[in-house]
Amino acid sequence: RRSNSDVDGTVVPLFGAITSQTENITRNAPVGKVTGEQLSNELQFIGYAFEEKLEWLAGVYWMQMEGSEDSPTQVSGANPDWPESGSGIPPIDIVAFGGYLQDSPNVDADNEAYAIFGEGTYAFNEQWSFTLGLRQTWDDREITAKNEGFNPNTFTYGCLMLDENNDPLPDDNCSRRESEKFDAFTWRTSFNWTPSDDMLLYASVSTGYRSGGFNARGTNTFTLQPFEEETVLSYELGHKADWQLGNLAMMRTNLAIYLQDY
Repeated sequence: RRSNSDVDGTVVPLFGAITSQTENITRNAPVGKVTGEQLSNELQFIGYAFEEKLEWLAGVYWMQMEGSEDSPTQVSGANPDWPESGSGIPPIDIVAFGGYLQDSPNVDADNEAYAIFGEGTYAFNEQWSFTLGLRQTWDDREITAKNEGFNPNTFTYGCLMLDENNDPLPDDNCSRRESEKFDAFTWRTSFNWTPSDDMLLYASVSTGYRSGGFNARGTNTFTLQPFEEETVLSYELGHKADWQLGNLAMMRTNLAIYLQDY
């Protein structure tokens, strides 16, 4: 994905797209670029047991993703080469050479996920059944942050990354790699009632999980701390049915009420 944004929404390039060196309008702005490549595989086994009263599914999952983002943007003020009369705004750009004021997020990411899972539905009779599903997930998250921009302490443009001792990294080695592992055990249960072939009522309780990760704009030990995973506990009551509207038509309804504790 390649894109740019004129964030301030005016012809004056105050925030977002970078201006021409000589004109007080936004023109030919460099674009930010996001690339990503993902490969996933899932293997499932499906079968029956206990005289086909139990319908089951089990499997394994694997995913790998590599991506990068490079987003040069202007984040303050006008180009110093502007004629003041052209915009009515005095030159306020603190970078005299008219370069980028920020290249952030500038980051490479490498993510990998594994999971094993299984689910089974046991039919007590033609009307009542119970479903139980289990899943164990592991996530590995890694980023290499390479953020650059204007340093107000030195009044220069360059590397913004700091090492573990809070010392600046050199411009020719402006990167810091961080990684973290996350995992979660999630489950789902459901009681199901089918009073007829065209109607289902159910009550379920389930849990969900999303991996944690990193702030791609981070520059030091504090801002590169991983953020934690997200979890949710969901309760749901539902009704699904097919209806015959006389000789006119068929109608299907799907109704549910739920509560999520996030």
